[in-house]
Amino acid sequence: MQVSEDAGAQLEDELLFCEDCRLYFRDACAQHGAPTFIVDAPVPARAPSRALLSLPQGLLVKERPQGGLGVWSARPALPRGCIFGPYQGEVVLEQGECTLFSWAVGENGSYFYIDASDDSKSSWMRYVACASTEEEHNLTVFQYRGRIYYRACQPIGAGTELLVWIGEEYARTLGLQLGEGGSRLRWGEGIPWGGAFPTP
Repeated sequence: MQVSEDAGAQLEDELLFCEDCRLYFRDACAQHGAPTFIVDAPVPARAPSRALLSLPQGLLVKERPQGGLGVWSARPALPRGCIFGPYQGEVVLEQGECTLFSWAVGENGSYFYIDASDDSKSSWMRYVACASTEEEHNLTVFQYRGRIYYRACQPIGAGTELLVWIGEEYARTLGLQLGEGGSRLRWGEGIPWGGAFPTP
């Protein structure tokens, strides 16, 4: 089943998105097939430094020029449309308990948060930096079946840092409005935001 890009938010949690067709689908795109899921390296639960140990083959974590850690591709190319996740961490019910490593998950009109601040309970995705602008991103965050994933919105070559951006899809899930051209968010009261994305 494929539906147009403006599929209702109530369906989006059960659908995936094809970056080429710009259509939502279940299981596999009719034209491009099933998406590639890049799986985490297997790591025992609560292992020390679990987040670093879960890094998939072909990716590396290193210092960013701006400070902190980031994730880079060491593969010749990560294909457009490949999917990373799910984002792992502890479930937090109150927005006030969230950290900069939190993403909100919409569920039946309310929200809970996945907080990846504890590296023994999270995965490598906690190290992916948020893009400063829409133009520099190469990953888009989205919610699928009650979990958070990142999707490559363009091919990512070797030596390129992975940078995530909130897209229209995730913004709709949270009831947010993107600014003109989708380049920035319009912030207001009551935003169910965990804090992983920079706020003004």
